[in-house]
Amino acid sequence: MFSTSLPPFPSCLARSPFASPEQVDLPPILMLLKANDRNHPLEMQERFIASYRNRGGAIEAQTFDGLPEHRIVPSPAEPATMRLIEAITAFIRRQTEMRQAS
Repeated sequence: MFSTSLPPFPSCLARSPFASPEQVDLPPILMLLKANDRNHPLEMQERFIASYRNRGGAIEAQTFDGLPEHRIVPSPAEPATMRLIEAITAFIRRQTEMRQAS
C-alpha cells in the first residue's frame, strides 16, 4: 500500500530556502498575479515577493485584472490574456539573452 501522507510541516519547511539563515542562489521568477484570485489574495502574494527579494532573489511581478478565476486560456478576444502571454514571452527572452551574454 502506498502512503499518501506528507512529511511533518517542520521537515518540509527545513527544505525551503526561506528557512535557512545562509544565503542560497535563488532563480529569477516571473510572478503573474490575478487581482481577483480568491485563493491567493494579493496581500499574501506581496508578502512572498517581499520575502523573496529580501533573500536576494530577483522577482518580477505583474498584476492582471479581468482574468478568469480558474483557468487562463490565451484568446485575442481577451486582451488581459494576451498581455499575460506577452509578459511570459518577454521574461523568457530576457532570461535567455542574459544567460547567452554571460
